[in-house]
Amino acid sequence: MASLTKMLAILDLFTPDTPAWNVEGIAAKLQYSVPTTYRYVKELCSAGLLLSKPGAKFMLGARIIELDYQIRTADPLLKAAQPIMNALAHEVNCDVVLGMLYNNDVLTIHHEFVGEGVQPGYGRGRKLPPFKGALSKAVLSSISRKELDKFYDANQQSDDGSVIIQWDELLEDVKKTRARQYAISKGELEKAFVGIAVPMKNANLDIAAALGLIMTPRYFSLIETRRVVEILRDCATRILRDLDEGTSRLSSLPA
Repeated sequence: MASLTKMLAILDLFTPDTPAWNVEGIAAKLQYSVPTTYRYVKELCSAGLLLSKPGAKFMLGARIIELDYQIRTADPLLKAAQPIMNALAHEVNCDVVLGMLYNNDVLTIHHEFVGEGVQPGYGRGRKLPPFKGALSKAVLSSISRKELDKFYDANQQSDDGSVIIQWDELLEDVKKTRARQYAISKGELEKAFVGIAVPMKNANLDIAAALGLIMTPRYFSLIETRRVVEILRDCATRILRDLDEGTSRLSSLPA
């Protein structure tokens, strides 16, 4: 593993459950030597990616907030999606979420809050369980067999080493989602919520994503699923169209 990769791996340790680390803890967790860990931490602090706190602890630094702002304001997909998602949220009076495949993870990259006080635990920036939930299932239905195989190899085992889902079972789930062109999950991620999502795929821009709604079971009982799916598909198509047009305009600008 390259030194830069090893250094950046330190950032993955900082989670809501473990927001602060000391050098010795980082070294033990990643099996680095203490002197090497000190050097990496010093470099990350110099770059603003880590911040030194009292008690020889370190937390994520302000540079990450700055980078997140740049992504939110400059990312072409988010710029195309946000106005459409906001309008959709108010049209259906329901929270709208956008998930995307990054390497071997599915992340929530935008969330429009509008519904019945919905506060799910998988908001922007959170990795979604790889094989559960409407967003993940819709994203996986949009990728090729080769990409799915790679994703499965990277995510098939849980932290305790057990297999999360068998390959044949995953293929069957993906086949069903592709056939109906949407995914539904009832209480898979959080018991209080139902999710509906449609896949979004743009091979030219190398994007595999999904657009979805989050709602309470009571709200779900009142909607017409087929009509809601049609609205989601229309919005997903418009997002990809606007993204394609925006990207074409950028590529035509003089260097």
